[in-house]
Amino acid sequence: MDIKIIVCIWISVCIFSCQSKNDISITKDQGKKLASYKSTTLYQNDLIEQSAFKYEDSAAIPASEIESWLKNQILLDEAKSFVEDKSEIDKLVDDYKNSLYIHRYETKLIQEKLDSTIKDEELIKYYQSNKADYKLEDSYVRILFLKIPKKAKADKNIETWMKESTSVDLFHLRKFCDNIAEQCFLSPSTWIKWKDIQIHVPSKLINSNSLHSGLYREFADFEYSFFIKIIEVIKPNQEPPISYIKEKAMNTILHKRKLLLLDNIKRELYDKEVQNKNIKFY
Repeated sequence: MDIKIIVCIWISVCIFSCQSKNDISITKDQGKKLASYKSTTLYQNDLIEQSAFKYEDSAAIPASEIESWLKNQILLDEAKSFVEDKSEIDKLVDDYKNSLYIHRYETKLIQEKLDSTIKDEELIKYYQSNKADYKLEDSYVRILFLKIPKKAKADKNIETWMKESTSVDLFHLRKFCDNIAEQCFLSPSTWIKWKDIQIHVPSKLINSNSLHSGLYREFADFEYSFFIKIIEVIKPNQEPPISYIKEKAMNTILHKRKLLLLDNIKRELYDKEVQNKNIKFY
């Protein structure tokens, strides 16, 4: 059995069972004893606290949950007996615990200290430096798209809603789409691969070669009516507009800020401990 598997078993079972030990230091009412395996005891309150369900009393607790606890205890016992030298396990568990401490602390620092405001100048600078890395092999569009069964009655205002595309217009389109449309894409700020739209449209009616920004088309086949408004399009190998990489750029900028923030805090803590003479080199 792989040592990492043993560690996973050990940690996962210990998390569940640590509150179930027959420890005389526990002063709270543990409730009724439900089961035991060797020196480890499962109490009613342990299982109630850890279960996703709330049980009024022990009689309501399914036997399967108690049996699952017993199986985990037996598996843990077997895992312990398999490992002769437990020092490696203890080290891995300590490393895992330490990483959790650090992760929690770093998360708190980021929440409290990270400046998440990204100015337009910084975004434009990132775009100018990295836009060549975002050239695409497929066409992408920002689009409004409706596919409606011909037997359904299309609202006479659809064309106006599509062309104007105000927040009120989009509200009406979404409401109409929820009630009638077979398929719709109504997030004008979201870039979508054209291939994901094309699967819903007969290729003879529209294809990637005919796409251009500002295009509005209404057409139909034997079963469906289609309404398409192309807000913006990126063709293969074109440099994408800033709107396409904006979200990726913001995530990258914030990630770099996080790394810099944590690195600076580590340096400050290190310098402080050096000054306090808590660090020695041998």
